[in-house]
Amino acid sequence: MKKKHLPLEKDVDIEFEYKIYMFLDYLKKYSKLLIAFAVLIFLSIVAFFYYQKEKEKTYNQASAIIYDIGELYAQKKYDDAIKLIKSFKQQFSDTPYIKIALSYELLIAKEKNESTDKQKPIAKNIKQKLETKQLKSAFTEFDGYLSYDMDKFQEAIETLNKVKKEHFNYLSATLLKAFALKKIGKEKEAKSLFEEISETSAYQYFKLVARENL
Repeated sequence: MKKKHLPLEKDVDIEFEYKIYMFLDYLKKYSKLLIAFAVLIFLSIVAFFYYQKEKEKTYNQASAIIYDIGELYAQKKYDDAIKLIKSFKQQFSDTPYIKIALSYELLIAKEKNESTDKQKPIAKNIKQKLETKQLKSAFTEFDGYLSYDMDKFQEAIETLNKVKKEHFNYLSATLLKAFALKKIGKEKEAKSLFEEISETSAYQYFKLVARENL
């Protein structure tokens, strides 16, 4: 009697067919879970593009208002600009444009000769929102200047100590700190800073001011 053979072609890869069978069986077993996962991925993609579109729309609105604030500032309509800035802070405080709005607020406060008590929190708010150490150091110096202007010399010194040599405004901040030290009678420490500026500054202005106070 003739021996029966399985109805397979000679070049069929049985292992490969087995893997396909197992894969199909896996899909069948977890079909609901896979469908749910696919739907989740799809919804995530839709949500991402919706978010990007809404974000772009928000940024466009914010930039338009910033332009209006700039126009009011240029026309010296400071009260109208402040009203718009207050509205902007309520609606767009989570956008990068808030830094520009706060900068206009600070400029207007200076133009209106408002007290340093009013300028100081604005400068602090801007500093907190800045992302680079160099820009933050500029507002640290300004914060120190406001303390100095209010005759809070020790407070100014403590603030200006935060400006380090690696910061671009180290010399100007150090010069201001030296003046603050003189105000509280620390002549020796002030002189040491004036000497440092006189010897190391590449800027003639800082050198001359420092030498005049030695």
